[in-house]
Amino acid sequence: MPSGNPITAIYTDIGRGHPNYLDSVRRYMRIEYPNEYRKIKIVTIFDISNGLTRLGWNAVRFLYRHGSRGGIVSSAYSRFRKQCSDYDPNSILTKLLRRDMIAHLSDYGGICLVAHPLLANMLKDSHRVYYLHGEIAAPSESVVIGAEKVFVPLPETAAKMRAHGLDDSALCQTGLVLEPEICENLESVVKSRLLRIKRSDVPLTIGFFISGAYPAAHVRFMLTGAESCVASGHRIRFFWGCDNRKAGCLLDRVRSFDSDVVHDSGNGEIVSNARTIVITAESREKETIRSMQYMDQLDIFCAAPHERINWAVGAGLPMIAIGPPIGTFAPENLRFALGAGGCMELLALAEFESLGPRMAQMREDGTIAAMVCAGRNIRNIEGAKTIAEYLIAVQN
Repeated sequence: MPSGNPITAIYTDIGRGHPNYLDSVRRYMRIEYPNEYRKIKIVTIFDISNGLTRLGWNAVRFLYRHGSRGGIVSSAYSRFRKQCSDYDPNSILTKLLRRDMIAHLSDYGGICLVAHPLLANMLKDSHRVYYLHGEIAAPSESVVIGAEKVFVPLPETAAKMRAHGLDDSALCQTGLVLEPEICENLESVVKSRLLRIKRSDVPLTIGFFISGAYPAAHVRFMLTGAESCVASGHRIRFFWGCDNRKAGCLLDRVRSFDSDVVHDSGNGEIVSNARTIVITAESREKETIRSMQYMDQLDIFCAAPHERINWAVGAGLPMIAIGPPIGTFAPENLRFALGAGGCMELLALAEFESLGPRMAQMREDGTIAAMVCAGRNIRNIEGAKTIAEYLIAVQN
């Protein structure tokens, strides 16, 4: 039991999206308010689960990682997602997954800070819950009625939460929860990006960001797009998580079309002089921190429309979204980003086969530069700071 801690941050440690928002808040506090940061207890659901409960969470993580492969695993993952959407506190699965967490927090009267709606729903009836909802999208499964505080990024997100029945008194609008490193010198970074894009003699640098589940179709699209871009003279940066086996497979495949490829495993100085770089690290947060060191090099990036959509609408980094969107969050995120003008969607392998020439054409006709500017229309991007300072005020 985390007695003596006014705030306990609880992670699912499944995937990247939800945990990354909580990572950003914690990282801001760690840098700017180290004394207050040390008062926060940090645990993961795997730290505090044993026996059948731990086995259940391991099964959830397995389904997440393999749910995009099709067949029986995808069907099982879809059923689990539906159960999360139709949260039932009395279901056998819910009781199993929450058992050890409730026992760990027995007699704890402080704040439970979570970034996943499932954990928030499991805790809301017995504990004070602060739920960090960092997504722009707000499908029904993201709504937690009964949490003491729900942090949301934008007015549009708050409106959707209200429409689903969330009381306005629980809502706290924060601005986009961008990684704190992105917020530093952002105007200078965007200005440099625009200058590079407008210079035809400088290669474009294109980032490819894989999601935590490594969907096979997305890997194929990214490799195809990268090969086309290399053939057109562009530079490539792959951001490939923290699975060394996956990184090794990627490097082998990239070498078939680009001999000038190196692996940055997250140690030492960043690499700057290779045409293609594969960036990894030993943990989710370390990989994020390492990736942030390359962000000012990027002119455009490719990813699924999950949490990184925030970069396209708030950080002036144009996005190539891989479609069609998967799940319930991604379609809402994608519609918002397309409407904002900082994003384009590609759906078919043929579109990735011609990505290199298309990037050159979009650069020449001013489309990429326009996408950069559209991606700075949302000025409130310091959600991590807002939430951190709110938590500090609660502590004191």
